[in-house]
Amino acid sequence: MNNKKIKLIAISVAVVLSTQIVLAEDLINDFGGLTDALKNATGASVTVKLGSDISATAPITTGSNTPKSVTILGEGKKYTSTTLAFDVKPNTILTLNNITLDSIQHASSWGGAMYNEGTLILDNVTFNNDIAKTSRAVGGGAMALVATKGNAVSTTIKNSTFTNNSTESSPGYKNNGGAIYVYGTSGQVGNNTLNISGSHFESNHTNKTGGAIGVNNLGPSDFEIKIKDTTFTNNNSPGYGGAIDVTTGGTGNVTINFDNATFNSNESSGSDGGAIAYEKGNITSNIINSTFTNNTANNGGAIYNGIKNLTISNTIFDGNKTNDGGKGGAIYNAGNISLSQTEFKQSSDTIYMANDSTADFSGTNTLNGSISSENATSEIKNKGTLILNADNSGYTGTYTQESGQTDVNESSTFFGGETTIADGVLNWNTLKNYNSTLKVEKGSLNIGNVSKASLSLNNNSYIKKDTLVNINSKGEIKLNGGSITLDDNDIWAGNISIGDENTVGSGTLTIDGLTSNGGIFANGGTIDIISGRLTASAGDVIKEATTVKIKDDALLAVRGGDVTLGTTTDWASNGGVLLTDGTLTVKDFASSNGIFQANSGKLMLENSTFTVGKDSFINSSVETNIDSNSKLQITDNGWVTIGDNDIWNGEVSLAGGTLNYERTESTSSTMTGDLIATSGNLNLLKNSYINIKSPSNIAQAVSVDIQKGATVEISNGAEFNLDSNDKWNGLIKNELDGILKTDNVNNSAFGGMLQQNKGVSIFDNNSNITIDGKDSYILGGTVEIKNGSALNIGSGVADNHFFVSDLNMTNNSALNAMNSVLNKYQISNDMIVEGKNNLSIDIDGRNKVGDAFIINNLTSNTNGTLNVDDFNFIGLAPIDRQLRFRVFDANQIDDNVKFTATDKQIFTPIGYYDIQSAGGGWYTSNMVKYNPQVFRGQVATMATYNNQLMIDEYVLNHVMLESEQSLAQSKNTNKYAATLPQFAPYQYRKEDGGLWFKSYVNFESLSMTQGLKVGNNSYGSLIGADFPVINMKRGWKFMPTAYIGYNGAHQTFNGVGMYQNGGQGGVMGTFMKNDFIGSVLAYGGGYNNEMSVAGYTDHTGNWFAGTAAKLAYNLHATKHFTIQPTAFVSYNIFGKQHWGTDYGAMSMNSGLLNGINVAPGVNFIYARETWSAYATFQYMYNINDQVGGKAGNVDLASVEMKHGYIQYGVGVTKTWKDRLNSFFQIVFRNGGRTGVGFQLGLNYSFDWTNPFKSKSKTKSKSELKNNANSQAIVKPQKTIIKAMSVEQRTAYQQKDGKTVIKSLSMK
Repeated sequence: MNNKKIKLIAISVAVVLSTQIVLAEDLINDFGGLTDALKNATGASVTVKLGSDISATAPITTGSNTPKSVTILGEGKKYTSTTLAFDVKPNTILTLNNITLDSIQHASSWGGAMYNEGTLILDNVTFNNDIAKTSRAVGGGAMALVATKGNAVSTTIKNSTFTNNSTESSPGYKNNGGAIYVYGTSGQVGNNTLNISGSHFESNHTNKTGGAIGVNNLGPSDFEIKIKDTTFTNNNSPGYGGAIDVTTGGTGNVTINFDNATFNSNESSGSDGGAIAYEKGNITSNIINSTFTNNTANNGGAIYNGIKNLTISNTIFDGNKTNDGGKGGAIYNAGNISLSQTEFKQSSDTIYMANDSTADFSGTNTLNGSISSENATSEIKNKGTLILNADNSGYTGTYTQESGQTDVNESSTFFGGETTIADGVLNWNTLKNYNSTLKVEKGSLNIGNVSKASLSLNNNSYIKKDTLVNINSKGEIKLNGGSITLDDNDIWAGNISIGDENTVGSGTLTIDGLTSNGGIFANGGTIDIISGRLTASAGDVIKEATTVKIKDDALLAVRGGDVTLGTTTDWASNGGVLLTDGTLTVKDFASSNGIFQANSGKLMLENSTFTVGKDSFINSSVETNIDSNSKLQITDNGWVTIGDNDIWNGEVSLAGGTLNYERTESTSSTMTGDLIATSGNLNLLKNSYINIKSPSNIAQAVSVDIQKGATVEISNGAEFNLDSNDKWNGLIKNELDGILKTDNVNNSAFGGMLQQNKGVSIFDNNSNITIDGKDSYILGGTVEIKNGSALNIGSGVADNHFFVSDLNMTNNSALNAMNSVLNKYQISNDMIVEGKNNLSIDIDGRNKVGDAFIINNLTSNTNGTLNVDDFNFIGLAPIDRQLRFRVFDANQIDDNVKFTATDKQIFTPIGYYDIQSAGGGWYTSNMVKYNPQVFRGQVATMATYNNQLMIDEYVLNHVMLESEQSLAQSKNTNKYAATLPQFAPYQYRKEDGGLWFKSYVNFESLSMTQGLKVGNNSYGSLIGADFPVINMKRGWKFMPTAYIGYNGAHQTFNGVGMYQNGGQGGVMGTFMKNDFIGSVLAYGGGYNNEMSVAGYTDHTGNWFAGTAAKLAYNLHATKHFTIQPTAFVSYNIFGKQHWGTDYGAMSMNSGLLNGINVAPGVNFIYARETWSAYATFQYMYNINDQVGGKAGNVDLASVEMKHGYIQYGVGVTKTWKDRLNSFFQIVFRNGGRTGVGFQLGLNYSFDWTNPFKSKSKTKSKSELKNNANSQAIVKPQKTIIKAMSVEQRTAYQQKDGKTVIKSLSMK
């Protein structure tokens, strides 16, 4: 070696060791050279470098014949020795680099190759097959690190390898550390260190403890050991620690830390801790980032822990195991251990917890193998994530999760001891049976969130309300003595069970705010619903053995499945049960219950008393089964519907609620229960059928609605009460000794029916009961009608549909048999009458027979009265004045019974009939006054007669002829005018005759006897001819007249309407002389009479004839004004009318009328040459105008006008175009005849002998001479009319021998 190289090496070592370096000039090639170099070194330290392998024969002792610091650079050379190779004394330093110590055997106590009491630095050193061998206790096949004599020991091992090193001693002595033995004596002081990094220990072994490393510190100072990036493979010991064994004694302390250490296939073949054994003492160890695989021991296949301060983090355990019967395939823990981020991949036994041991988990720890324990004194705490994948039931100690998370996965069985989840998350995803205690105080519990899972909560187990529980659809909780509380923060999608089908379980499920849940099965235990809702769905079961508690405002919803509430059920008054599907069974339940609402499903009451009260109901879709030992109470506005699918064998009590009954007759035979109704509402729905039998009772306070088509059967002494609040639309059958009581009931208002064969019906307090038709009858039993009540027998009840054994009538009751059908009503035993009672009957007036009551014994205990207060005629109307018939046909009549009749009259086509008692049950009916309508024929005759008087006046008042006086005398104008307008002759002569037309209409009222007020409207037209005047002796003139006419009229009175349509013809002669006028008229005719009354129309006809005369005289008050007194007289005869009317089906007639009428009057006339106006006044008086008649067998009273009347009017006339005259008149009438009439007419004048001649020529001398009033003077050349005034003067001219009127002034 040249000097440059030596210098470089020296500088390098100096840099590393920072000590004084004594440079050796040459490489060491043998042991002698080495010892010489060390011995001859003059400095405090020396570094030598081997040039070849060294075979030593003696140990190199530092500080003795060597500097205190010795460095040997092995350069990869091998160093062998027959004895201890190196002995590092206290306060000295030995550094070895890149050297192999091979097959060194040392026969002294410790350290096969090296013994260190000072400072030892090893870098890239290999120890192979080194042995510490002696019969006594030895330690450290490769080296012994011994802290004695108060000196600190420091050892640093880097990048080194220990293989096949071992210790051997006799069996009676310990030998520790197949490769390294660390020992501290009791006199030790200071801090000792061992740092191993980047090294490898393989196949080292000892025959005692610590196959690779043994540590035994007796104290009192500490040993700090650090092992990093180092592997231990196939190391072996028969005692503790297949690779490493650590123990302390006295006050010795050891801190041993592992970082990225790997332990593989190490074995403690006869003891514990296949990789590491922490036997006992004051040891602190921290294992991080390490791996333990395939290590083996009797106990603790990887680690045996007997200390209190072992921390393992970010470490993997896999394939570690124990020998047969061993414990703790990975770790046997007899002390305290902390684990974090640790993964136990091995599926076998993982951790064994010995007596009083503890384990603390933090971070994420995965255990594919199990944890087990010696007994219950061990304790595990978790603050991280603990993933369990194996059977941990062998762990019987306590498990406390303070925070973090525990995952119990599919293949895992949870701990067998008591577990407390103080906070954090427990994920339960296993179906493995759990028989231990679980206490969840807070945090989260997830069941089945990954796979199917089942959790059993056993005795003393519980899940408190503060826990956020998530029972997924694949999850299940079994309560086997434990308890769970769920609120609205929890999710329950899976199942909870208590017990099983054949085993009664225990435990408590508390619902405190939860509103949605999964499946429930409970056979035993307690379900306590404090708030929120528990829902039983399809497949869910809650059995009788389960105590169910439903607090106020809480809800049990049965939406499917089968739920039984038993004797232990505690159901608060405001707690609720909702039934929408499934089956709810209430069994052996006698306590009060809360709110119950049932929309569908089945309700089974078995030996229970159950109440449907406030806010409760059972609707029609629910199948309700009430067994014979059960009672269903309906109270406080609750309501229940019972239908065909229900079974009712027990008692239903109605006391304030509502019972809707819709069960039909086809299923009523399966109902044998009782109904006790004291109040509330009983609704018997359409087509329902109910049998009320003893001891059933429907009290009066119950509001009953018997709907149309519903049937109530009352039997066996049961009592059914109805009052005015009830509705009776259906049928009540009282056929088997039932009792029906009504209080102010009117069944006819709703159409109710009653069928009674045997039983008692009591109609009380103004009840109004109707039986009518084939489905409504009384054929037996007893009927009592009391206190203003009435029994109405309708028209559909035939003779054999009213038969009673006994009939009692009391205190103004009524039996109304007035139904338009004659019947015989049978009372087979007694009819008892107390007080006044009323009956109404039908009477066949035509046949003189009425309704009859056939009675065995008619009696009264005090004084009874039967009063016929109403009656009706049926069939054909009576046609006789008096009828006699028997109403009460009794075998025996008590003297206390009186018969009376109410003063009432019945209207018939003939008249009004009353009814009166004739004694002994006989009655008579007498006509007491006429029906005004029966006088219609007589009224028609009387009205036509009065209308004819008016026509007589029209005809008689027609004629007006000018007098013999001159036309120039204005006083002669209209001097023949009478009541009606006349036609004034002006330019043409009236003596020649003419044609005339008159039309009239009258609106009036006729007052007749028999109280008749007749509206009479008449109308018609007349056409007549005036023939030329005939001059008679002594200045009299006679004008003949003939006419024909149409006459119509319409009368109304008392519901009668009549029309007459007919005609007449007549002749008249008028006599005139000066101011006197007289006319005589003769006429005759006939008419058809149509009479309508009460929807019927009668037809008949009549004839009439008569004569009349009228006289008038003109008194000329002034030149233009005339006063004309008149006198009128007439005689008329009207024939008889005969007809058969459908109104009353009888024959009728009215008699002859012979009427005489006289009428004095006066007219006031104002006349000018071409017009006139007038007023008239006349009094009409009938002397004889009576008309008789007959209806059936009854002679009718005569009808006549009640009294005379006056008529007065005004009229005007007008001449048109010389030939044509017209008039209009209005007449008013008052008195027996009241109204107004209108007439108008036309008259056309012409000469019958020469109808077509033109205007009249100037009169001849003889004609002028005959005209007494004319003073005209005719001269041959000129004619002058001297009598005319200047204003009226006419100028004449003579032309060709003719006189011509040139002009005429009419001013």
